[in-house]
Amino acid sequence: MQLDAKIRTASESDVDKLIAYVTELRAERLPTIFRYDSIPTPEEEVDFLRQFAGDSAHFFVAEIHDRIIGNLGIATYPHPQTAHRANLGMSILAPFRGRGIGSKLLSAAVHWCESRSLRRLELEVLSNNPRAQRLYERHGFAVEGRREAAIAVDGAFVDLILMARKIAPAG
Repeated sequence: MQLDAKIRTASESDVDKLIAYVTELRAERLPTIFRYDSIPTPEEEVDFLRQFAGDSAHFFVAEIHDRIIGNLGIATYPHPQTAHRANLGMSILAPFRGRGIGSKLLSAAVHWCESRSLRRLELEVLSNNPRAQRLYERHGFAVEGRREAAIAVDGAFVDLILMARKIAPAG
């Protein structure tokens, strides 16, 4: 069942809601996402959000009833030779996965890239997360490589799958 989540830009006024989100996500202890070692302080969360200020990065949140249930951060590369590329990271709380939230966040990211005339959107996904891989493939991402045993999860090594989507030029 699709949910009607609002996708919007995060702001510093979201700090408490973002900390609550991280707290809930951390409690899931999933082996398929990068884990937080600790819960950020409000100051750390503000610093984190400020990394997405300006025209070269953006941080989206998915919200239902004033509760953040997912997010997506996107950033371009700083060098002129790679400035046509952006990289994203995304997470969604367990009760809301498989309900259209990831698709909405990815659509917002693609639109953001198109509005900046970027040509490539890249991501990394853990190999033990085939559900996320399928979501990305449905949104035009293709596997471009694999970093074997790149991530340690619960004492085991997991491959990192490199995926990318080409963005059509505007117009």
